Amino acid sequence: MKTPTNLPQNPPDEATLILSLVEEDGFEAFQLVAQQINVSHNHAAAIAQLVAIVTAISAALLPGSSMPANTKWIALVGFFVILVSGAIAVGGVLRPTWITEFKPTSKEAFSHEMVERAIGIRRSKSRYVLLSGLILLIGFAFYAASLCFTALW
Repeated sequence: MKTPTNLPQNPPDEATLILSLVEEDGFEAFQLVAQQINVSHNHAAAIAQLVAIVTAISAALLPGSSMPANTKWIALVGFFVILVSGAIAVGGVLRPTWITEFKPTSKEAFSHEMVERAIGIRRSKSRYVLLSGLILLIGFAFYAASLCFTALW
């Protein structure tokens, strides 16, 4: 599938595009971007749930396990990397950000500026989700490696 190359690359252009698609209906444009922000929140919540599961399993298994010391350290590194992933998800995505904190320059510009601001928030939260997910995978890799090493020894 060929990706379109004429998509807007910055929030002002994207806000203009979205508003033109919904016939300049600021409320509908804002709802569209708000739904996209909710997707980031759902992904971050899923990451936080995975972190909680790993925390529960680690708390139950690691202290009394018969794993060799070297593999326990690898598991602990993985566990802490996974915790960092959860902190990024919660701190970067799930923290509240209010569109109404920003005063528009004029009544006429209100719709465009609010949609533009929402796009900026969406992009920021999307970057945090991506970073958190990548760090989570790295943590899981350490964790899985420790289990593999345990199985080998």
